[in-house]
Amino acid sequence: LINANHSTRIVDSSSYTVLVTPAVWATQSGPLMLQRGEIHPAFISDSKNKKLRSGVGVRQDGVVVFAISKGPVNFYDFALLFLNELKCPNALYRDGDISAFYVPGMNDPMPHSFGPMFGLVKKPN
Repeated sequence: LINANHSTRIVDSSSYTVLVTPAVWATQSGPLMLQRGEIHPAFISDSKNKKLRSGVGVRQDGVVVFAISKGPVNFYDFALLFLNELKCPNALYRDGDISAFYVPGMNDPMPHSFGPMFGLVKKPN
């Protein structure tokens, strides 16, 4: 979510209704992969449930990080990416198997037909 103070957060849905500063923009998905640096207790490190996965995390400094796996990965290992490599104590699973990112100038190994869910634009001066 992004709140009225322009702060970014990832919160459990049960916490959403009691936010001190209300959200001005939010999205919902799940499961919550990381909460305060803890991996979701249902995730199994050697799980064979591997799929293409995408997610979003928020670092301690408020920077939002989106990631997509290059190949099939289980939830536990994808959560570890956000925790150890991307330094996000909170991360939300977005999508699996139909996940796609479009980045201008980046080669997309698989052509996709999808509607944008998030967009990054530069605000004119």
